[in-house]
Amino acid sequence: TSLNNGPVSTFATFDHCVAHDNGNPAGAATNGHGWYLGTADNLLIAPVAYHNQGNGIQVNAGDGTSTTCARNILQAPLCYNNGARPATSAFNLTVANGTGIQILNPIVYSDGRPNLVGVNLYTDTVGVQLLNGTIVGHGNDGIALQYVAARLLMTPYQPDTGDNNINALFKIGTIRDGFSVNRYL
Repeated sequence: TSLNNGPVSTFATFDHCVAHDNGNPAGAATNGHGWYLGTADNLLIAPVAYHNQGNGIQVNAGDGTSTTCARNILQAPLCYNNGARPATSAFNLTVANGTGIQILNPIVYSDGRPNLVGVNLYTDTVGVQLLNGTIVGHGNDGIALQYVAARLLMTPYQPDTGDNNINALFKIGTIRDGFSVNRYL
C-alpha cells in the first residue's frame, strides 16, 4: 500500500487493513514495504504489516522535507517480522521525515533477527509522538533515534537553523566524555 505525492493522496483513511508478504526477496532494499506514507494528513486505524521484504510501515516524503508528511496518525499499528531480506537493515516501523506524526499504542515485535529495528525515528522528524507502545524482541535496537545525538552534540552551531548561533551543549563541553546509545531503554 503506497500513498505518494499526488493530487488526491492526502486525507486518506485506512481502517483495519493488512499488508503482508510484499516485495521480491531478490529485489532492491528500497522496495517491498507494507505501508508507505509519502503525504500529509492520513489516518491509519489498526494497520497490520508483517513479513514484508522492506519496512513494515514507512513514513517518508520523497522530497525529504518534514512538512510533506505532516500530521499523519497511526492508531494501534501492529508490525512484526518485516525486513525479510537477511543481508539488509530494516525497520518494522520508521518515520524518515515528517512533522507532528502520532504513533499511538503500537505493538511492534520481532523474532530476534539481528538486522531488524523496532521503531526508527530518523533525523528529519519534528514533533513525533510515540505513545503507549510495546516494542519487544528485536535483535537490533527497539527504538532508534537515528543521528539525533550526533546532530545535537557534535556541531559547534545550533542545529536546524541558518543563523549560526553557538551550540551551548557543544561549546561548554556539557558531555565531556562523549555519548553512547543504550540499547536497553
